[in-house]
Amino acid sequence: NWHIRAVAADRVSFADRLPDGHMGFPGALEVEVGFRIAPGPVLHIDVRATSDAETLCNFAHHSYFNLSGHPTIAGHRLRVAADSYLPVDDDLIPTGERRPVGGTAFDLRQGVTLIPEQPVGGFDHNFCLSYARCPIRPVAWLTAPEGGLTLIVETTEPGLQVYDGAMIAAGMPGLDGRPLTPHAGLALEPQLWPDAPNHPGSPPALLRPGEVYEQHTALAFTDTR
Repeated sequence: NWHIRAVAADRVSFADRLPDGHMGFPGALEVEVGFRIAPGPVLHIDVRATSDAETLCNFAHHSYFNLSGHPTIAGHRLRVAADSYLPVDDDLIPTGERRPVGGTAFDLRQGVTLIPEQPVGGFDHNFCLSYARCPIRPVAWLTAPEGGLTLIVETTEPGLQVYDGAMIAAGMPGLDGRPLTPHAGLALEPQLWPDAPNHPGSPPALLRPGEVYEQHTALAFTDTR
């Protein structure tokens, strides 16, 4: 359970301590997450963590987005600035291959219109943005079916997990208690490449004593209607 560390009219920060051995991971992990609303509007999300022993550390913000208010994300247009992605096995674990997006249903560089269950099996894949953390930059654009309203995802992270919400439980209450359906929202999750410890070519997910894990993400909304 998180506790509030600080709060103001435009921001809040939460903190938590994961004790040594929690979920099998070594080290006592101290983590703080800050949310701040800036003009635009832009939602800034900042994550910082430290550990007293070498451990694995990879956080991901996991909100779902639906810019139309329709029951599903069908018709949204998605663009992701990634030249490659990570194929997965039947358990959705990366196989260790990094595959170019060119000529595949995963080529989102020019933007595609989302049709649930396309590509076959849907989207639940990491898109490779870089080999290491970078200064914050725009990496993904999601536009409502009617156009105008657009979400721009900016992040420092080298990966973006794109999940089309195929496994959202039907009937689960959403905003205002409205029942959700599969594909009710799209998750865009900046993070390190998943399963990194098992794949030497991935950006490392190790956090050592004396180091600070830092992730910065900004969700900017524009409306040209």
